[in-house]
Amino acid sequence: EADLTGVNLKRLVDEFCIIAAPSLEAIDGELIQEVPSETPLVLGDHQGLIQVLMNLSRNSVRAMEASAVRRLVLRLSADQQSVFLRLIDSGSGVANPDLAFQPFQPGADASGLGLFVSRAIVRACQGELYHEPSPTGCTMVIKLKVYPLEDAGSELNETEVQA
Repeated sequence: EADLTGVNLKRLVDEFCIIAAPSLEAIDGELIQEVPSETPLVLGDHQGLIQVLMNLSRNSVRAMEASAVRRLVLRLSADQQSVFLRLIDSGSGVANPDLAFQPFQPGADASGLGLFVSRAIVRACQGELYHEPSPTGCTMVIKLKVYPLEDAGSELNETEVQA
Protein backbone atom coordinates (compact mmCIF):
# COMPACT_ATOMS: atom_id res chain seq x y z
CA GLU A 1 0.00 0.00 0.00
CA ALA A 2 1.33 3.39 -0.99
CA ASP A 3 2.43 5.98 1.56
CA LEU A 4 -0.01 8.71 0.59
CA THR A 5 0.84 12.38 1.00
CA GLY A 6 -0.19 15.71 -0.45
CA VAL A 7 1.13 15.85 -4.01
CA ASN A 8 1.64 19.11 -5.87
CA LEU A 9 0.23 18.34 -9.34
CA LYS A 10 1.88 21.32 -11.02
CA ARG A 11 5.28 20.10 -9.84
CA LEU A 12 4.40 16.52 -10.83
CA VAL A 13 3.34 17.57 -14.35
CA ASP A 14 6.44 19.76 -14.77
CA GLU A 15 8.67 16.84 -13.78
CA PHE A 16 6.79 14.46 -16.08
CA CYS A 17 7.15 16.87 -19.02
CA ILE A 18 10.93 16.94 -18.59
CA ILE A 19 11.05 13.14 -18.57
CA ALA A 20 8.58 12.66 -21.46
CA ALA A 21 9.84 15.41 -23.79
CA PRO A 22 12.53 13.30 -25.55
CA SER A 23 10.10 10.54 -26.58
CA LEU A 24 7.68 13.11 -28.00
CA GLU A 25 10.49 14.97 -29.76
CA ALA A 26 11.58 11.66 -31.32
CA ILE A 27 8.25 11.46 -33.20
CA ASP A 28 8.10 15.22 -33.89
CA GLY A 29 5.33 15.45 -31.30
CA GLU A 30 4.12 18.37 -29.23
CA LEU A 31 3.50 18.34 -25.48
CA ILE A 32 1.05 20.94 -24.20
CA GLN A 33 0.38 21.71 -20.53
CA GLU A 34 -2.97 23.19 -19.57
CA VAL A 35 -2.28 23.20 -15.85
CA PRO A 36 -2.75 26.35 -13.76
CA SER A 37 0.22 27.46 -11.69
CA GLU A 38 -1.92 27.18 -8.54
CA THR A 39 -3.43 23.73 -8.11
CA PRO A 40 -4.80 22.00 -5.02
CA LEU A 41 -2.71 19.30 -3.43
CA VAL A 42 -4.02 15.81 -4.17
CA LEU A 43 -3.88 12.63 -2.13
CA GLY A 44 -1.32 10.40 -3.76
CA ASP A 45 2.15 8.99 -4.15
CA HIS A 46 4.41 11.23 -6.25
CA GLN A 47 6.59 8.46 -7.73
CA GLY A 48 3.63 6.19 -8.41
CA LEU A 49 1.81 8.97 -10.24
CA ILE A 50 4.92 9.75 -12.33
CA GLN A 51 4.95 6.07 -13.33
CA VAL A 52 1.27 6.27 -14.33
CA LEU A 53 1.93 9.34 -16.48
CA MET A 54 4.89 7.61 -18.12
CA ASN A 55 2.82 4.49 -18.88
CA LEU A 56 0.04 6.59 -20.39
CA SER A 57 2.43 8.73 -22.44
CA ARG A 58 4.20 5.64 -23.85
CA ASN A 59 0.83 4.40 -25.09
CA SER A 60 0.10 7.82 -26.58
CA VAL A 61 3.46 8.03 -28.33
CA ARG A 62 2.94 4.58 -29.91
CA ALA A 63 -0.59 5.56 -30.98
CA MET A 64 0.56 8.87 -32.50
CA GLU A 65 3.53 7.58 -34.51
CA ALA A 66 1.42 7.13 -37.66
CA SER A 67 -0.74 10.25 -37.10
CA ALA A 68 -0.37 13.42 -39.14
CA VAL A 69 -0.80 15.48 -35.94
CA ARG A 70 1.20 14.32 -32.91
CA ARG A 71 -0.02 16.20 -29.87
CA LEU A 72 -0.29 15.21 -26.22
CA VAL A 73 -2.22 17.63 -23.99
CA LEU A 74 -2.25 17.49 -20.20
CA ARG A 75 -5.36 19.32 -18.99
CA LEU A 76 -6.24 19.82 -15.33
CA SER A 77 -9.64 20.64 -13.91
CA ALA A 78 -11.01 20.41 -10.37
CA ASP A 79 -14.10 20.58 -8.23
CA GLN A 80 -14.36 20.74 -4.42
CA GLN A 81 -13.49 17.07 -3.83
CA SER A 82 -11.57 15.92 -6.91
CA VAL A 83 -8.91 16.88 -9.40
CA PHE A 84 -9.06 15.53 -12.95
CA LEU A 85 -5.87 15.25 -14.99
CA ARG A 86 -6.67 14.42 -18.60
CA LEU A 87 -4.08 13.10 -21.05
CA ILE A 88 -5.47 13.80 -24.50
CA ASP A 89 -3.59 12.49 -27.52
CA SER A 90 -4.11 12.82 -31.26
CA GLY A 91 -3.46 9.15 -31.93
CA SER A 92 -5.66 6.41 -33.31
CA GLY A 93 -7.82 6.06 -30.20
CA VAL A 94 -8.76 2.96 -28.22
CA ALA A 95 -10.39 0.19 -30.26
CA ASN A 96 -12.18 -1.44 -27.33
CA PRO A 97 -12.25 0.77 -24.20
CA ASP A 98 -14.09 -1.90 -22.18
CA LEU A 99 -11.06 -4.20 -22.43
CA ALA A 100 -8.31 -1.56 -22.25
CA PHE A 101 -7.60 -2.05 -18.53
CA GLN A 102 -7.53 -5.87 -18.65
CA PRO A 103 -4.06 -7.46 -18.33
CA PHE A 104 -2.31 -9.28 -21.20
CA GLN A 105 -4.39 -7.87 -24.04
CA PRO A 106 -3.93 -9.69 -27.35
CA GLY A 107 -2.11 -7.45 -29.82
CA ALA A 108 -0.62 -5.22 -27.12
CA ASP A 109 2.58 -3.51 -28.27
CA ALA A 110 4.39 -4.29 -25.02
CA SER A 111 3.60 -6.50 -22.02
CA GLY A 112 -0.09 -5.62 -22.00
CA LEU A 113 0.13 -4.62 -18.34
CA GLY A 114 0.62 -0.84 -18.53
CA LEU A 115 -2.99 0.30 -18.13
CA PHE A 116 -3.78 -2.49 -15.66
CA VAL A 117 -0.83 -1.51 -13.43
CA SER A 118 -1.53 2.22 -13.88
CA ARG A 119 -5.12 1.80 -12.72
CA ALA A 120 -3.91 -0.18 -9.69
CA ILE A 121 -1.47 2.60 -8.76
CA VAL A 122 -4.15 5.29 -9.07
CA ARG A 123 -6.60 3.20 -7.04
CA ALA A 124 -3.93 2.77 -4.35
CA CYS A 125 -4.00 6.59 -4.19
CA GLN A 126 -7.79 6.36 -3.61
CA GLY A 127 -8.38 7.69 -7.12
CA GLU A 128 -9.56 6.33 -10.44
CA LEU A 129 -8.14 5.99 -13.94
CA TYR A 130 -10.55 5.70 -16.83
CA HIS A 131 -11.01 6.22 -20.56
CA GLU A 132 -13.18 9.15 -21.58
CA PRO A 133 -14.81 8.91 -25.01
CA SER A 134 -13.64 11.61 -27.40
CA PRO A 135 -14.32 12.28 -31.09
CA THR A 136 -10.66 11.78 -32.04
CA GLY A 137 -7.59 10.33 -30.39
CA CYS A 138 -7.63 9.02 -26.85
CA THR A 139 -8.46 10.72 -23.56
CA MET A 140 -7.41 9.08 -20.30
CA VAL A 141 -8.51 10.66 -17.03
CA ILE A 142 -6.73 10.41 -13.69
CA LYS A 143 -9.19 11.39 -10.96
CA LEU A 144 -7.63 12.10 -7.56
CA LYS A 145 -8.98 13.32 -4.25
CA VAL A 146 -8.16 16.83 -3.10
CA TYR A 147 -5.80 16.53 -0.14
CA PRO A 148 -7.56 17.60 3.07
CA LEU A 149 -6.50 21.13 4.01
CA GLU A 150 -6.19 20.23 7.69
CA ASP A 151 -3.47 17.69 6.74
CA ALA A 152 -1.64 19.94 4.26
CA GLY A 153 0.22 21.93 6.90
CA SER A 154 1.28 18.92 8.94
CA GLU A 155 3.05 17.03 6.15
CA LEU A 156 5.81 18.06 3.80
CA ASN A 157 5.61 16.50 0.36
CA GLU A 158 8.73 14.38 0.17
CA THR A 159 9.62 15.88 -3.22
CA GLU A 160 9.76 19.42 -1.83
CA VAL A 161 13.13 20.99 -1.28
CA GLN A 162 13.65 22.96 1.89
CA ALA A 163 15.90 26.00 1.78
